[in-house]
Amino acid sequence: MKRPVIIDTPANIGVFFALAYSSKQFDIRFLSACSYGNAIQLCSARDMLEMNIPVYTGAVKPIIRDVTSPWRGPKGDRDFSGLFFQSESMYPPESGYVWDAIMNEAKKQEGALEIITLGSLTNIAIALLKYPALEKLISKITIMGGARFCGNCPDAPQSEFNFYYDPEAAHIVIDSGIPILIADINTCIGVEWNWEDINQLFAAVPRIEYMKSYIFRKYGYCCSLNELVAVALADSYSEAKTMNLVANVETDSQIARGKLVLEHDTVAMGLEPNATLFSSLDEESLKKRIISVLNN
Repeated sequence: MKRPVIIDTPANIGVFFALAYSSKQFDIRFLSACSYGNAIQLCSARDMLEMNIPVYTGAVKPIIRDVTSPWRGPKGDRDFSGLFFQSESMYPPESGYVWDAIMNEAKKQEGALEIITLGSLTNIAIALLKYPALEKLISKITIMGGARFCGNCPDAPQSEFNFYYDPEAAHIVIDSGIPILIADINTCIGVEWNWEDINQLFAAVPRIEYMKSYIFRKYGYCCSLNELVAVALADSYSEAKTMNLVANVETDSQIARGKLVLEHDTVAMGLEPNATLFSSLDEESLKKRIISVLNN
């Protein structure tokens, strides 16, 4: 029986493959656009993959900060404008607020619902703030975000973009008491997809094969598909070694905003771990599993 999930996400090339994988392995209850995402593009992505699932619009900005990303503005990932989404979906986003939809679905699933976040965590944080009882109704949250080592933000080199964009939201979610699995950027980006791998991916998802030229123009013969890796690890992490740590997020520093802060020595500190992270990963075995799932 497939596990019920909600996926909170932007729309980009990695998300296409992530959704294709998730449709095989999970019971996707609905998608929601993260706070820097674009629900219209997400609807188009859903239609292109022939997925009959609802899409909700998310928050338009972070919880506290009035931030416009230099990489992704309110219209979503600018790299894809006019390239992958030539026409708007015939089936627009659902009406209503996504945080209300999360609570309603969690009640229906009676504690079995999982959440996978592939972008900023604003929508999930708002749901937790509005509905404190939600904590008891979610079985697990898998987060693609944070950096154990170096990050990918020019203004905060130690931070990863999803946490940097809304660090308060990341802190709220990680500190919620819900079981948390973090697929940090150093883990995800370590899985490199060469041109042979990419050809196998597109052969498994032929509906989006015309996007192959985009990958070649932007990345060359090798790229990372962080969102795809994250959903595969949410599904299973048999190829990985994990560690249970105390995790927190820096919210005050100007040069390390959104930094994932980890305490390894939980016993000496008398702290209870609140997150599971990956210490090592067999990248080749993971890629083989992903391609096998997509081909089935």
